[in-house]
Amino acid sequence: MYTSDPFLFPVALSLVISSIWFAYILHAYKFIPRINDKYGVLFPSLFLLGSPFLLTYLFTYFEQQLIESFKIILPIFTFILGQSVSKLEKKQENKKKLKKMVRVLVQFMEIELIEGLSTLEQKIGQYISKGGDSKSNDIDNYRRKLLKKIEQEYQSLVNKEELLENDVSMVSTLYLKKVQNFLDNFSVEDISTEDISTFNLTIPEIVRLKLEGYSFVSALIKDFLMADKLRVNTWFSFLENERITLKRKLDRVSFQEGKNENSYQKSFADLPDISILKYSEKYIDRLLQSLPVKRNFP
Repeated sequence: MYTSDPFLFPVALSLVISSIWFAYILHAYKFIPRINDKYGVLFPSLFLLGSPFLLTYLFTYFEQQLIESFKIILPIFTFILGQSVSKLEKKQENKKKLKKMVRVLVQFMEIELIEGLSTLEQKIGQYISKGGDSKSNDIDNYRRKLLKKIEQEYQSLVNKEELLENDVSMVSTLYLKKVQNFLDNFSVEDISTEDISTFNLTIPEIVRLKLEGYSFVSALIKDFLMADKLRVNTWFSFLENERITLKRKLDRVSFQEGKNENSYQKSFADLPDISILKYSEKYIDRLLQSLPVKRNFP
């Protein structure tokens, strides 16, 4: 604790200065000559002379209280700062992990899943175009192989908390389960070369799953991988080529219909229905427009 001795001089000096100033303002003492303070420097001068003593007194008085308060606040502030820094570092680390997982998911959907569905679609088209004469075992074996890959990838991703905490990555992961269910329930025996309705149920479902996959990959790239220009441009080029391919098929099928060629087997070797082609083309075109990449076609 501080004694009162160090405070005696500052207190006395402040009282003397205040008394003189008060007496001067009230003109209590006529014998005190009036000071010509034309420029208003009297009070600032007195304050300049007395402020070191006054501030020393105030600082000394409040020093102990400030030290005690600081002792209380410092641990709390340090704890809050540490927690904030820790959360920020963890958030950044989780963000990096999520980006890495998204890359794996996007790569699998591009190379294995979407391409796998396209290959399955082609095999079914060839099977139908030949009137069911081709080997159905090839289709079933390929289905099993693709199904196994999707099951393994889904199991490895579904346990990743970072993926499931984000809406886009979570829904994209669950998309793998949807394709898995389709392949589980798919059977070559359900495709009849005599009943066109069974074929029209199978191919459109595969096309729908492919387009849904395009949408999820585009969303993942836009949300997480826009900094990877190579990845963005590669995916854009893929969609662009898909759209061009669909446009050519659409022109070919439209030309065949214009000539009234009712060759059922030949038409279905390309695609079963012209409406599917038109829908797919427009769908992919919308995805291309949503990507911030310069288009190479009108």
